Amino acid sequence: MNFLRREFGTIIVVTTVTVLIWAWAAGETRTQQDVFARLEFRAPTSGQYIVDTDTQQVSISIEGSRLAIQKAIQLLEKPLDLPIGVDGVPGDPGQHFVDLVSVLRQHDELRSTGATITGSSPTTAQLSVDELVTARADVRLTLPNTQLAGDAIVDPGSVTLTMPASLRDSRTGTFVVDAVGTTSLLSQLTPGREHEIEIALRPPEGIDLDRDRVTIEPSKVVAKFTIQSQISETTLDSVRLQLSCPHEVLEEFDVDLNPTNYQDVTVRASRDVISAIESGEMVVIGFVHLSSNDCESSITSKPVTYFMAMDRRELALTGGVSVDVERNDDSMPDIGITVSRAANGTP
Repeated sequence: MNFLRREFGTIIVVTTVTVLIWAWAAGETRTQQDVFARLEFRAPTSGQYIVDTDTQQVSISIEGSRLAIQKAIQLLEKPLDLPIGVDGVPGDPGQHFVDLVSVLRQHDELRSTGATITGSSPTTAQLSVDELVTARADVRLTLPNTQLAGDAIVDPGSVTLTMPASLRDSRTGTFVVDAVGTTSLLSQLTPGREHEIEIALRPPEGIDLDRDRVTIEPSKVVAKFTIQSQISETTLDSVRLQLSCPHEVLEEFDVDLNPTNYQDVTVRASRDVISAIESGEMVVIGFVHLSSNDCESSITSKPVTYFMAMDRRELALTGGVSVDVERNDDSMPDIGITVSRAANGTP
């Protein structure tokens, strides 16, 4: 009976050892597997560099024991952290082609699994590293449809731009950011009183804050100003063109203008002037100024010198209000001029 017990015990021990050896051997049997992984190239210190890559997901071929491969798969279930300047990842600013197999073989966490990296698809990744730098930008204030009494004060008058060094180096001249007041707010402000408003800044022309990774600090400024008058506009079917020159020139020369009016124009002036134009109390005239030398040299064209809103009842008198005029097709062609000696003029 004791013999049977001893034999049974021996069988139990042998079986247990055999199972353990088989389990160990199964775990240590080398195998190969392809695993998808997400790579995250990043700057080691946040805020100093910008890192971009054309490769974020790769297929990695790994080899090792079943246990090592299982550990590697578990590790690669989350994005693999690849700081620049570490474990073979380039850290200098510029464009780089990264050997992914070499970088992955040096990765401490992957190495600790015991698995070996044998290949990847793609085999390389293009990496762009750019340093973040700062630049000074002047603030340009624009208050649409508003005429000021005196100069406006902008605080601060300059701000700091943070941007990639490559963007800064590609630009020439001084950076300018715009503080543009909204017409809806400005139209509610009373002329003759000092106003203080906060205005959000717009980036320099050609720069998009999100796309180009640019920040403005501070992002807003305070503008102090006094409004003299609000600017408005109206559209006219035509504006008459008129010759302006010394009286003695008209005695010596006959001058004809062609055309004698501008069609379909927009006139901008203070609200009270626009109101007078729309009511018919004032009329807009474009003046083409000619000097004696212009006539002597028989010039053939010249741009309109200035536009005035004149009191319709006093057109023969001097004076008037200067206004801005634009043609609605965005063209302001020169005026054709025909000059000839007057019949009673000096030969």
